[in-house]
Amino acid sequence: MPSEDLAARIAALEARDAIRDLVARYCHYVRERRHEEIVDLYTPDGVFDMPAVMAEGGVRSGRAAIAETFARNNEAMDPWPFTHNHVIDLTGDDSATGHVYTEFRIGSEAMRVRFVGVYHDEYARYDGVWKFRRRTLNSVEVPA
Repeated sequence: MPSEDLAARIAALEARDAIRDLVARYCHYVRERRHEEIVDLYTPDGVFDMPAVMAEGGVRSGRAAIAETFARNNEAMDPWPFTHNHVIDLTGDDSATGHVYTEFRIGSEAMRVRFVGVYHDEYARYDGVWKFRRRTLNSVEVPA
């Protein structure tokens, strides 16, 4: 029926918009050093995996480990993350995957672009809100 199709299309648009907002808030909270709010963007069992080329690489599981990583690394790097080309694939009513291309300018290095990369994301709707289930960052350092 046309109304069901329209409802599904509107739900998909709302989901994609909420996921884009999730990524924008993530960058904003990283920049503002709002570590507890970064953590709230993850599901309770969320995972953040960052490459060794950036500060302390490795897998961080759970909100406490993620918070500790951001608190420690953001102070040292003074990051200014910028994201581009967000591709979102809805995989269910409450799940999606995405790719977000990024560049990191470093305030402590005269705002130079120090890293470029891509986030490989898994999103989940948790208690009605879209969150990161897993963020895996693949990045390379840009030569000075």
